[in-house]
Amino acid sequence: MASDSQIMGEFIEQLSFDKILVIDSYIVGCAGLVRDIKQFIAYINNGWREIDIPLEKPDSFESLIYDSNTKEIMYYDGSYLGIKTGNTTAIGSGQSFAMGAMLNGASALEAISIAARLDPYTGGDVKFCEVDSSEVKDMSLIEKDITLETTL
Repeated sequence: MASDSQIMGEFIEQLSFDKILVIDSYIVGCAGLVRDIKQFIAYINNGWREIDIPLEKPDSFESLIYDSNTKEIMYYDGSYLGIKTGNTTAIGSGQSFAMGAMLNGASALEAISIAARLDPYTGGDVKFCEVDSSEVKDMSLIEKDITLETTL
């Protein structure tokens, strides 16, 4: 699982806010506003209790959660209802670019790099976590030459 470090606020901001976290047996990746990400993390840390679900559902919030026990990936949006998803999945503003890259053989790290070159809301340093180790690592955004071909 990989993420950029750019976060939405009133402006596009690059913060040292982790959008990938390891909580117990879960690797959690989030996209959206800092407030909504923090609220969802608190919800998980409080035992996934319904009492912690916000009354107003955030529109921009998304999360992917890998469960190392079941080896399943669940997708969550602002409703906090989990939906099982496939192994090749992306969230956030650059998801279309990242999905296209991964479906054409790119790794998650390469997909972040490609999304950052094509989406103005994707950027900054990269955090990634290999599902086998559950260790979150930092790295600079990978620069990769991309040749965009067009046919007329």
